[in-house]
Amino acid sequence: MNAFFSLQHKYKIALLLLVMIVTLLSGILIERNFFQRVDTSSTALYEDRLLPAVFVYKLTDHIHQRYRLAEKIHLTQPAPPTPEQVALLARYREGMDTLLEAFQHTYLVQDESASLQRLVTELDTYAAAEQQLLATPANFDRLEQQLDAIRGELFQLSQIQTAEGKELMSDTEHVVARAYALGNFQIAILIICCLIAQVLVLSSKVVRSPIAQQASSN
Repeated sequence: MNAFFSLQHKYKIALLLLVMIVTLLSGILIERNFFQRVDTSSTALYEDRLLPAVFVYKLTDHIHQRYRLAEKIHLTQPAPPTPEQVALLARYREGMDTLLEAFQHTYLVQDESASLQRLVTELDTYAAAEQQLLATPANFDRLEQQLDAIRGELFQLSQIQTAEGKELMSDTEHVVARAYALGNFQIAILIICCLIAQVLVLSSKVVRSPIAQQASSN
């Protein structure tokens, strides 16, 4: 061997290579954590925000269908409601009960949980007024007042869903931005390390062997 790099420069280059490897591995692990957080946020956005928003929409539709049918029954009083009308009201109530049960199994923030509980209470009161209307001619204004209270809670739930959804989207955007920043930082570190290593290689002193060797020798 005619020449070899000085030991000091070898250590420096080895250290730079170690820094590059550690930077790459650390970046991979951190980016994996970022992607897991993005996946979690996306799942939460769907399961805990989008689905409840659909529930609110369907609950709103069901309660208005129930109200219109009750109004029709009220206008035909004192004639009793038809079996078809009674059965349709029962289907609306069952559908709303199913939606509420599914809603309660999603993730609920404190304000959302309180509003949903108030909604359940208002719906129970509405159902009682509805049953009274089916049994005998009753004061329809009470049903209308309960509908207004239910609308208010549904609107409140909708507002909460919108606010929480925006917060989740904002968190996801911040995570993605940090992932991009980390990637750019990694690239910068690797470029700097490569340039320093190149400078060390080019500037390293060559130590020649004190024993002269023939060019033709093995």
